[in-house]
Amino acid sequence: MADSGEGVGWLTSARRHLPPSGSGRARRRLVLGLTWCAVAHLWHGHRCQPFAFGPAAPVSSGPEVDDAGVLLLGREAWCFNRWRAETDDVRGGASSAQFKGLTDASGNAEFCGMLSSSVRDPFASVSLQASALPEPLSELKGLVLDISKADGSEYTVGLRMLGAPAGIQHAFKFTAEAGRLEMCFRDFQPMLQGRVQPDDETRLVLERVESITIQKHGSNGPSHEPFSLVLRSVCGIPGRDLPPPPPPARKTKWTCRACGTMNFDSSDSCTRCGEGRYAEEERAASAAADAARKQQVKWECGACGQKNFASASECYKCGAPRG
Repeated sequence: MADSGEGVGWLTSARRHLPPSGSGRARRRLVLGLTWCAVAHLWHGHRCQPFAFGPAAPVSSGPEVDDAGVLLLGREAWCFNRWRAETDDVRGGASSAQFKGLTDASGNAEFCGMLSSSVRDPFASVSLQASALPEPLSELKGLVLDISKADGSEYTVGLRMLGAPAGIQHAFKFTAEAGRLEMCFRDFQPMLQGRVQPDDETRLVLERVESITIQKHGSNGPSHEPFSLVLRSVCGIPGRDLPPPPPPARKTKWTCRACGTMNFDSSDSCTRCGEGRYAEEERAASAAADAARKQQVKWECGACGQKNFASASECYKCGAPRG
């Protein structure tokens, strides 16, 4: 933002050079005009500042970040100790991955490792919890990777949602080349093991994203392939491109058997006729209990004719023993 002292000093200097002669009204008009010019000057300086959040460390090389908010930049903000490696060793593979800072003064980060094709569909990746980012992804419409150096192979940036089917993540696949790469969230596709899942109905909901991943997939075959992707920064594009998640729909769950009215799941009785939700089941259970009770009557008292349960050894009415 422009220095406020600069605007005030400019106004003071202009007022000092006002002509001493002239009417008071003319002087007031001139001072008012100069004041408006100073306010416009300060406001213009404020409006020209780029939107940014996170650390204010400058980019040492490459294009400046002027249209995106900085999410990850600089040795401290990369949070190297919070990135977790995930490879195919869970399936017996031998791939490796790490996310580290370069030893020079550039502040760049490197995603590197070795991709081993000892298992089918080898992969190596690193992931970071979305809570570690300075801004929520739900306030952004995409990400920008500022790539310093790349090996020209394919990578993916993925978003994992809480509650998504196992192994499914929304990912953006790209061929790594030096420069800035914009990735809009609307272009992320559901993927499983590096393959697009066209039949998957999981919709990307940014509020449910729990982690962000950088991943390298390989082809099958006996080979060991090193990889390296050097990043200057990861930025967020301000704005929102995806629609907010819809509120949970209030669904009707049961139909009244007496009048046919649809009722909400939270209702225990029909809102129209008052019939209980389980009235028919309760009546059926009561009838079944009566029938079972009747089947238990096994003998009749010879003295008074009273029918008694099979478990009774004497008549419960007259006390005569069972004959």
